[in-house]
Amino acid sequence: MRRLLTGAGGGVVCCLLVAVCLAQAVAVTNPLTASVAALAALVALVCLWLLAENRRSLARVSQRSHADAALQANEHRFRILARTTNDAAWDWDLVTGMVWWDEGTKSIFGYEPSEKHFGWFSGRIHPDDRQRVAEGVRAVRRGNAQTWSDEYRFLRADGSVAYVYDRGFLIRDEAGVAVRMIGGMQDVSERKQLEEDLRREAFNDSLTGLPNRALFLDRLEHALASQIVRQRSLAVLFMDIDGFKVVNDSLGHPAGDAMLTRIGARLVSCAAPGHTVARFGGDEFAVLVEDLIDTSAAMRLADEMLVAVREPVRLRDRDVYVTASFGVAVAGPEIDKPAGVS
Repeated sequence: MRRLLTGAGGGVVCCLLVAVCLAQAVAVTNPLTASVAALAALVALVCLWLLAENRRSLARVSQRSHADAALQANEHRFRILARTTNDAAWDWDLVTGMVWWDEGTKSIFGYEPSEKHFGWFSGRIHPDDRQRVAEGVRAVRRGNAQTWSDEYRFLRADGSVAYVYDRGFLIRDEAGVAVRMIGGMQDVSERKQLEEDLRREAFNDSLTGLPNRALFLDRLEHALASQIVRQRSLAVLFMDIDGFKVVNDSLGHPAGDAMLTRIGARLVSCAAPGHTVARFGGDEFAVLVEDLIDTSAAMRLADEMLVAVREPVRLRDRDVYVTASFGVAVAGPEIDKPAGVS
């Protein structure tokens, strides 16, 4: 009763109480008038109920309006924030499958910003990465995680391939079902290229581009471990160029570098697929021959390479001749360490 007597409905309640009292007073002298008064009280009660329902409806509308306004404000902040980053921001409706893309899609990947179906996006993931990315997204949606991230290759509008780091935040409904995901794609192609360059510098000779000593020894160790299972032998050919110092001293270091590069290429042309030709340093090279059937095959390869090395090398408008010394070491299936190769 106290709640009914407060607010806009208080006046109606008072009128109702007065009408009831009057109806009771009049009922003694005039029954017809009492009936009219009772009807008026009933009408007032209906009005009171309608007024209360109206107030509740207005409250619900107000709450929805505030929620919609807050959502619009958050989305507005999200879009402004997306413009301040180097990402291509996206907003994926997991119910409809539609994905909204911001202006970063144009500046980074060359696509016009718009709303597209998820199929458009998945069709531009590199075929070798597509299944892995799809499985990762499905696993996150089915689980309880709130975030997802992955690195994969993505097709630009000009046909080139970009390496991207993609991550998203999932929004779930009251039942815990993922209904929306918001995130951004970052082009990390330069970082991946730097990583590849560093890896190449760590395991490849900077002059010839061949594997260096570290990579050669790593491959040798793996080959020794696997040959135990295959019950095959392997061979290592060691070579150094005879008279290389004379070339360096007489024609200069650039000419010597050119000779090393060309001889390295000749050794690679003699090697079969699966063989590893490496430069150990200076004028020393090594060749790893796996799945060796007999030692004579390694000797034949050494003879072939020796013939290739003895071919003249054109340096500073003259033909320069060098020769080389080879050593061949064979390891059977019982050898499992590089130190045992002899």
